[in-house]
Amino acid sequence: MGIIASIYTHPLYKGCSMNGISERCTEVTVVNAEGPFEPTKQRPAVLLESHVPGIVRAVPCSREGVKDPGIWWMNGGAFVSSSDSRFSRAAEKLVGGRFYGAVALHDRNEGQ
Repeated sequence: MGIIASIYTHPLYKGCSMNGISERCTEVTVVNAEGPFEPTKQRPAVLLESHVPGIVRAVPCSREGVKDPGIWWMNGGAFVSSSDSRFSRAAEKLVGGRFYGAVALHDRNEGQ
């Protein structure tokens, strides 16, 4: 369960995720932000994570919040954000301080 967040893309970057989430959907379900929503085909599951200190990104995951360790995800030009304060709180936990804004959606992989 999680919260719904919107996917934001620029027309020039459509198709840069190589058929990633951002090419098929307009929303995602952030499963590590407390909320009442289940991931669906139209709102697939993503996990907020801090892969570099102070930086948060969103990556595809299972409904349970588990990433596939064999896939290397990259940014395809899209971002994820929500006006729901639970989104910012989840990001703040990861960076250890205040957070405001969108995060890069790493939904591109090149078939490793």
